[in-house]
Order: sequence, then C-alpha cells, then structure tokens
Amino acid sequence: MYIKVKRMVLAALMSSGLMGTNLTAGDIQSLFPENNVSVKYLVEFRARSGVPGHAFVALGRELDNGMVVFEAVGGFYPSPGTDKLEAVKNVAHGPGVVDFKWEDLNSDAVLRVPVSQEQSVRIAEQIGKWNEKDYALLSQNCVDMSKEVASIIGMDTDGLGAAPYFFVSGLKAKYGSGGAADVAARKEEERQKAEAEALAEAQRRAEAERQAQQSALQALDQQRHAQEQLERIEQARRMVEQIEAARTIPVLPPQVPTFVAGGGGGGGG
Repeated sequence: MYIKVKRMVLAALMSSGLMGTNLTAGDIQSLFPENNVSVKYLVEFRARSGVPGHAFVALGRELDNGMVVFEAVGGFYPSPGTDKLEAVKNVAHGPGVVDFKWEDLNSDAVLRVPVSQEQSVRIAEQIGKWNEKDYALLSQNCVDMSKEVASIIGMDTDGLGAAPYFFVSGLKAKYGSGGAADVAARKEEERQKAEAEALAEAQRRAEAERQAQQSALQALDQQRHAQEQLERIEQARRMVEQIEAARTIPVLPPQVPTFVAGGGGGGGG
C-alpha cells in the first residue's frame, strides 16, 4: 500500500534529511492543517544508488513556518511473497506493491518540485493504482512509477537513465535549479517580462501621444475662441464707426417752394 507517514517516523525522516529540521512545540502545533494559514504542496523524487538501487516519491507540504511535512512516501517494489523463492520470482515478474522501507531514508539523489493541490491529489491517486500492477524488473519497476508521477506534472523523462539513481539525477539536471528546464523557464520568464515592459512602454507612448493630441485640440479650440472674440470686437468697432459717421452728416434745412409772380393784365373785351 501507499505508506502514510505517521508521527512515529517523523524523527527518522528528519534525521535523514526528509524533514530537515528539529521539531519545536510550535512546529508540532503547526503540523495540524487547521493551524496553518497556507501551505505549499510539493513532491520529491528520490533514489538510492547501487545495484539495483531504488527510486521512490514523497508527497508533502511546506508549512507557514518553512518546515516541510511529508504525508506520504512510497516506491514500487516486488511483492515479498510468502517465502524467499516466491520473492525472487516476483523480482523478475510478479505482483507488485507500493511500499516504504527504512533504507529508503538514505537517498543519493533528490529533486523537490512544487505542485498544485490538484496535482498532489492526482499523484496520490495514481500511485495507489500501482498496487494493482505487476512488478517486472526490466519493464515495470520503481523508475516507471516515478516516470508516471513526473508526467502528471508535465515533466519530460525521455532520454533519462533507466537505473534509479541516474533517472533521478537526470531529472534533477533537467528540472532542478540550474537545470536545462530551469534555465529555459528563466529565459521564458525574462522574455515575458521584456514583452510586458515593451507593452507598458508602448502604452505610455500611446498615452503621451493621446495627451499631446488632446492638448493640441485644446489649443486649437482656444485659438478658435480667440478668433471669434476678435471678430466680435471688429464687428463692434465697425458699428461704432458707422454710428459716429452718421452723427457727422450735415442736416439741410427743409426747402420751401417759391412762386414767381407773373404779369397780369386783364383782357377783356
């Protein structure tokens, strides 16, 4: 079964480096989920070197105080069977089981990867399904289970070593800090940042141009109003001139019609 880490093994996990610190009273209190405001989910890929070696995964959370608590640890093993002969047969091909052994605490290669809560749940569910699979040393082993976990979080495992240690080491070289994927991610982040800065600069220029156009329109409007005011003043000036001119026109006295007296003589006969 998929091994759930209980408090009885927490000390061993810490001493092996899986926990990485000593528990304090506050740390113990923070182990309870309701006492944590937020948590960061993570998965670790681990491997022992040697022949045949072993690869396994650990699911955990980083708590508010920075301490990491592993909730589940397990790797794909051949079923131990009922006797030694059956156990040997199962190594070649036979029932498999997800299990955790004390020697797994000594890990020679480790890669820690942050995951979402949804991914953590999917990983746990998928690992549980491996209890229903057969173990085959050359075709379906602990590395294959780790590969499936890696695929859930979008990791590319093509070209990595088949042996447990070389597989996890290759995964770390590719996706760990300074690895190829990490470098690619940083380059992509830098590219996106440059694009965002270019977009912000374009927006600033567009805003400056808009404000310049608005200022130009306001200046034109003010010029138009000033021109209209000058025209009104000019009209008023002309009206004043017309009125003044009208006042200076001489007024002639009215003319009285004159009559010329004619010579009279009465005629008569």
